[in-house]
Amino acid sequence: STLRKHAILRKVGKNKDIIITRPDKGNGVVTLNRKDYLAGLYDILKDTTKFRKLNLDPTLKRERALQRYLRSLKSLNFLSEEVYRRIYPCGSYPARMYGLPKMHKAFTSVPSFRPIISSCSTFNYDLAKHLSDLLSPHIPQTYSTKDTFSFVHEVNKISFEGKCMVSFDVCNVFTNVPLNETIEIAVSTLLENNPSLTINRHQLKKLFNFATAQTHFSFNGDMYDPIDGVAMGSPLGPVLANLFMGHHEQRWISN
Repeated sequence: STLRKHAILRKVGKNKDIIITRPDKGNGVVTLNRKDYLAGLYDILKDTTKFRKLNLDPTLKRERALQRYLRSLKSLNFLSEEVYRRIYPCGSYPARMYGLPKMHKAFTSVPSFRPIISSCSTFNYDLAKHLSDLLSPHIPQTYSTKDTFSFVHEVNKISFEGKCMVSFDVCNVFTNVPLNETIEIAVSTLLENNPSLTINRHQLKKLFNFATAQTHFSFNGDMYDPIDGVAMGSPLGPVLANLFMGHHEQRWISN
């Protein structure tokens, strides 16, 4: 049965007018008309407050700028040889955007899409991974739960007599995170919790800007720059989103 399904998908996949992908949440296979898929993603990209179309591919220019900055930090002994070699970019490619259909949300004929920016092999991927590893241990956990299983375990210990459960959702949290504010929170968090860091605030902030604000990507032959928010697909995306929410939840709930 499984082999027959694979054979059918391979046959369908030869039709260039059809997109075969997976849903945004859960398992499964989704087939879509390519024109509907493209229309859904162009509908997202037309938001000029979030994306800017570029005339040229800036990969080489941005890679060289980051290379020069990393060399200057190393010459001033702000980066160890190990970290320098790990995050120094070479032979980079632009990120690419694709969309995952939100099959769990109600729709009439075509689902909405979650834009994913695949950042592997980009000029700032290794830098973003390094900053993510530094920042992850310091994200506020007071009002967080590790995963669904932990949540169920914790809820089962609560008496619901006279209570009800309410769920709130942040709309498009990744693209709506205010990037400059979140970078300031991230830099302050790292400097407060890592006294051994030799790098200063200005230099650290510039590294975060390289790793986030300059994550250009391609889609259907065109190049784009994000204007605000963090890219879902970058190692820093979920870390910065969780940091922003955790930082403000502590203030909101205390009030």
